[in-house]
Amino acid sequence: MRLLRGTSYTWLSTMLWLIVVSSSAGALLAQTPNGTSALGSVSERQIRAADSARFEAMTQGNLAALDTLLGADLTYTHNDGSIQNKSALLSDLRSGELKYLALRPDSVVVRVYGTTGVADGRILIRARAGTQQGSFTARFLEVYVQRRGHWELVGWQSTRLTPIVLEK
Repeated sequence: MRLLRGTSYTWLSTMLWLIVVSSSAGALLAQTPNGTSALGSVSERQIRAADSARFEAMTQGNLAALDTLLGADLTYTHNDGSIQNKSALLSDLRSGELKYLALRPDSVVVRVYGTTGVADGRILIRARAGTQQGSFTARFLEVYVQRRGHWELVGWQSTRLTPIVLEK
């Protein structure tokens, strides 16, 4: 009888310990109202901050900031389907061949998967490419990776939703 009692006690203690540990882990990883985990929300805020800084750097022509915010392995797909790597994008921005006059994202949703973040939303883009200047609305998908303590953009894809309105 003593063996059975000890086994029951050990089993009960183990089960209680597992419940306490899983409850603690559940609270730590509990979903917040916006669907992100408590741990993910810090990363989500960091990605949103990096995104804002990148949009600002692109409209201000701040190539030094962009060099930090863009990953070396960036694939940047423009709304016309053309693709650039980091070097080509920065070269076009440096030369003035491409100038972003305004970038206004909205309805942005960020999801975090460990050291990878995926964001999508809509954006109003006002830009000058060569001698043409115009604006349009697009839907975008972007991928961020956390490296060396900060988030870098490694993928951008945009799809134009409205025709380009050319400006003079």
